[in-house]
Amino acid sequence: MTLANSQESGKSDHLRTLIDELLDEQQRLTAVERFARKHERGEVPAQERYYRDLIPQTKPGPGQQYAFAVDLDACTGCKACVSACHSLNGLEEHEMWRSVGLLHGESYRQTVTTACHHCVEPACLEGCPVMAYDKDAETGIVRHLDDQCIGCQYCILKCPYDVPQYSERLGIVRKCDMCTGRLSAGEAPACVQACPHEAIKIELVDRAEVVRLAEPGVAMIPGAFESNYTKPTTRFSSRNPLPVSAEAADESALRLEHAHWPLIWMLLLTQMGVGLFVMQTLMPGVRSVGLVGWVALHLGLAVSVLHLGRPMGAWRFFLGLRTSWMSREILAFGIFSMVSTLTVATMLFPPTRFLAPWIAGFNAVLGLAGVFTSAMIYIDTRRPYWSTRLTIPRFFGTTLALGAAAGAVVLSCFGTAADAHVAIGLAMAVRMALVVWESMHEVPKAARTMLRLLPWARSDDAQSRAGHGGQCGGDVYRVSHRRLGHRGGAGQHLCIVVDGALQLFHHVSGAAHAGRSFTMNALVNTIAPLLRQWQGPLTEELVRSPGRFGLGQVPERLAPDSTTTMVCGFCSTGCGLKVHLKGGKAINLSAETDYPVNLGMACPKGWEALTPLSAPDRATTPMLRNEKTGVLEPIDWERALVLFCERFKEIKRKHGAESCAFLSSGQIVTEEMALLGALWKFGMGFIHCDSNTRQCMATSHVAYKQSFGFDAPPFTYADFEESDVLVFVGSNPCIAHPIMWQRVMRNQNRPEIIVVDPRKTETAMAATQHYPIQPKSDLVLLYGLANILAASGWIDRDFIAQHTTGFAEFAEFITQFTTERVAAETGLTEDDLWHLAQTIHDGKRVSFWWTMGVNQGHESTRTAQAIINLALMTGNIGRPGTGANSITGQCNAMGSRLYANITSLMGGHDAAKEADREKIAKVLGIDESVIPRQPAMAYDQIVEGIREGKIKGLWVLGTNSSHSWTQQKEFNELLSKLDFLVVQDLYHTTATAQHADLVLPAAGWGEKEGTFINSERRIGLVKKVAKAPGQALADFHILQLIAHYWGCSGMFARWASPEAAFELLKEISRGKPCDISGIEDYHMIDARGGIQWPLPEGSAPPETERRLFADGRFYHADGRARFLYDLPRPAPEMADAEYPFILLSGRGSSAQWHTGTRTDKSDVLRQLAPKSIYIEMNPVDARRLGIETGDSVRVTSRNAEIMASAFVTPTVAEGQAFIPMHYEVMNQLVSTVLDPHSRQPSFKCCAVRLAAVTQWAAP
Repeated sequence: MTLANSQESGKSDHLRTLIDELLDEQQRLTAVERFARKHERGEVPAQERYYRDLIPQTKPGPGQQYAFAVDLDACTGCKACVSACHSLNGLEEHEMWRSVGLLHGESYRQTVTTACHHCVEPACLEGCPVMAYDKDAETGIVRHLDDQCIGCQYCILKCPYDVPQYSERLGIVRKCDMCTGRLSAGEAPACVQACPHEAIKIELVDRAEVVRLAEPGVAMIPGAFESNYTKPTTRFSSRNPLPVSAEAADESALRLEHAHWPLIWMLLLTQMGVGLFVMQTLMPGVRSVGLVGWVALHLGLAVSVLHLGRPMGAWRFFLGLRTSWMSREILAFGIFSMVSTLTVATMLFPPTRFLAPWIAGFNAVLGLAGVFTSAMIYIDTRRPYWSTRLTIPRFFGTTLALGAAAGAVVLSCFGTAADAHVAIGLAMAVRMALVVWESMHEVPKAARTMLRLLPWARSDDAQSRAGHGGQCGGDVYRVSHRRLGHRGGAGQHLCIVVDGALQLFHHVSGAAHAGRSFTMNALVNTIAPLLRQWQGPLTEELVRSPGRFGLGQVPERLAPDSTTTMVCGFCSTGCGLKVHLKGGKAINLSAETDYPVNLGMACPKGWEALTPLSAPDRATTPMLRNEKTGVLEPIDWERALVLFCERFKEIKRKHGAESCAFLSSGQIVTEEMALLGALWKFGMGFIHCDSNTRQCMATSHVAYKQSFGFDAPPFTYADFEESDVLVFVGSNPCIAHPIMWQRVMRNQNRPEIIVVDPRKTETAMAATQHYPIQPKSDLVLLYGLANILAASGWIDRDFIAQHTTGFAEFAEFITQFTTERVAAETGLTEDDLWHLAQTIHDGKRVSFWWTMGVNQGHESTRTAQAIINLALMTGNIGRPGTGANSITGQCNAMGSRLYANITSLMGGHDAAKEADREKIAKVLGIDESVIPRQPAMAYDQIVEGIREGKIKGLWVLGTNSSHSWTQQKEFNELLSKLDFLVVQDLYHTTATAQHADLVLPAAGWGEKEGTFINSERRIGLVKKVAKAPGQALADFHILQLIAHYWGCSGMFARWASPEAAFELLKEISRGKPCDISGIEDYHMIDARGGIQWPLPEGSAPPETERRLFADGRFYHADGRARFLYDLPRPAPEMADAEYPFILLSGRGSSAQWHTGTRTDKSDVLRQLAPKSIYIEMNPVDARRLGIETGDSVRVTSRNAEIMASAFVTPTVAEGQAFIPMHYEVMNQLVSTVLDPHSRQPSFKCCAVRLAAVTQWAAP
């Protein structure tokens, strides 16, 4: 693309002032003055009614303590507990006290939430050299004393569950304290409060019973470290037996971690120093060997201090002498330092040289004792790759080898050649002995590499396989075990050296105590309380106090002075979030307890909703691409707006009104969508435009409109709780819509939960029935079920006769879908089909639900209508717990479908109808002639128009087409054909913005006002609770400025604000199925927790939950619903000999959202999902191809080739594979295959070839 030189036209002072006014308006926060709830002064947490049964009502009795209890059957892996813990405790961005891992096996897969296990015998407490841990005598909670900590990080190694987290900023570790302040106040910990499915509870456990059950070789859960080490108190339960062979998904995973150089140098130099003193003892005639040894030793001791986060507190090391090998190492090397100094002194002064051999020998023994304590620091962690049989020989071997090698160098300079040769021979002999020793003993594969340099690195997620580890520029790979704990039998690896040393130490200590009344133990017990810092500035960072406003305890530094509720800006669930305000500005948030959608819960994205607003790559000023350098450079709004209008007007003048288009988003507020569509078509005079809702909800829009007469999802979320049979087709709400799944879990009818999906998704695992059909055979299945129901008389004939048309023809059509045919095409058995049909028939309240698994298909509209047909023929619509229910994708996809003025006239009107055009013109006060009669191009047609040279200018708002559209490489190449590309977004770094000629900086959710419409038709309010950075403006304000600079501002004078625009939309909706003329204003929406459409003027006060079609009247002219159907068509891409696998795609994690444009800005959310692209495949296929979990796999389709890391799992059927949609390269593989009715792309079915990659590269 090239940019013609633009002349900056002189604009009036009025318009330049308008920019300033709108920038000033953008910085004014209105949520407090308009909507803040200052009356909520109650000290009782509003959330209490949801968690009162999840915590003990009494305090622990004698011998008891608090413990976490986890119901694995209820845990879906949504990770809300992780985000809530982070938010409600005010943790640092990277810091997480709770994690969610995955156990899996050949036929097993289970998500597991874990935090600190508050062990009966905590290893962190025993290992800490300064007693920075305390186990509360009454509650049993293991607390960390932040101001006591010196940041040595040894507790991270000692804890077999990798619980403590190190803070670089603070120089200390921190960990879960079970929200001890909340528990003492009768409140539940953050994770317990936040779990949508009540999977986490607090219970009282008997410590003696915990100890009794912690037998050798027994773990609290498969994949965890054996419990007899620390006696963890967490209890995991499941109705299903947990297979002993199950292991953590990252059991053998490795991650590149930064090595702790101060410790590595400390170990090398101190061992070299000890080795040199041993050489000095063997060769007493060369004093320089001991002198060099003294220098090496003290350099090592000096550099070790650099490892400590807070070295000024290291003087407290003696407090841990009873239990900590680190304290003992400090003491041992402290004594060794003094004696080695004495040794050097005796060698240098002639009168004392006769003592030198004796003192040197004693000194060498002390040095070797110090090396032993160093080895015990690692051995005492009980990690298998630091077992005694490996570590003791390594440490002592390294000591002798380094000493001999360094001694050879010294002797070659100051001694004899013979002595030097002897030293070299000794070094080589020791090295060979180590090699032989390793060959005689079983050495963990990863340990062979890692023990070359002793690592000190924290466990974390990883993508690389064990066995490929190595050293790279001081970095080391290490096995990652997450908080399930590292595997490996300590009893197999720890030999008598360790046990004997520990027993001897405790025996001597105990004997001394029996013989004397004042021992080391007594001394430490007496003075320790005086030397432990229980309070201080570090502790105060996490101090919690009552937050008022029904919040319960909150971090004191984040205590709000008011709150307000607004709807979340991620998915279509439309949760209510309580935003915590201080001085009118958002400082934190929590789930709104009283909002009827989410009932006090939120998914991890909701908890992190504010974080993306403060991302460093926010677009803060307009940016123009420099034609010479190709770099985007900042410009002012005046120049940007002039350029925008000049370029689009120029293209229109040369090529006509059909030469430009826009692509917008389902994630901007309804008022902005409406203004955008009106401005583009009525004001600027263009025709073609579409939204990214084409990629997710176009199918449901068309299906409902054709079947019901209007795009009208009939359900309300209460139907999740009132059904006795729920059928999910191509839908995975456990991950995609966790809060909707919460509503399912609240169902008291013990419902049958049926999942139809090729994969065994998280929802399928929780279901009572799973039908793993062949990909894209769902339409055949649905017709086959309809045939069984009709042939068996399991239909509601009265409902069909009174409220539908076309059933007789449909009944005749489906007779061809016999059970034999359907079984053959779907891969199910005939018994499966009959059982599924029988379940639907037996249900009194059956609800059918679908999402992208249906919508993103090559015949998606008819598939959605086949679901609608089932609901109609069984009479399961219009009653509580029923319905043919499409779950929307984006937060405002419903708003886009109704009011965006894209492919249909806003408010559900038809531009082809003169009456509809006249109504819109009258409401908006415009000439009817400016309303185009010609339908706009759909998304794919706009892309094709670019290819054919028909579309010359493109405006992309709030979507990342370069990532999300099919055949990604080809799409991005097409962008270069445009004369002018404008991207309007929060971030200047999106894949699409990288191609833009002009970037306009937009404000995001929480930085502007407006409304969203969720899946159940509930209109919710978005409020301005944060200031947009720099010169970023709300999309509404940008559109107002464009209208002024285009010269059509008079046409939009009535669009003065988002709320003024809402008033216009009310009038536009009047008399339509989506009539909202009865909504008074934003305040009414806010006060009622959102309002579902329709609500015509004059209606009674609306109920909280309302469903459609209770009267059996639909929106066609005859009031009847239609049975619609077509013969199934084979998928355009099927597996064949060249491409033998069918690749599926979908949501990978509840922490990821679409292309990651916003969720990737949160460090918390990034840590809750794999960072690198991966592909799931069946174990049978993996064995055949020689692929193991973690291997690199080449994935080739007819369009592209990508690389992914393998994850072998039985949840994917043979011949199939799965890649989450969020990774940028994923859509390179997918062809542009469209449903003929909705023109929605088929993302879910793509033929690919898989191959193992033999060469491995470090991540």
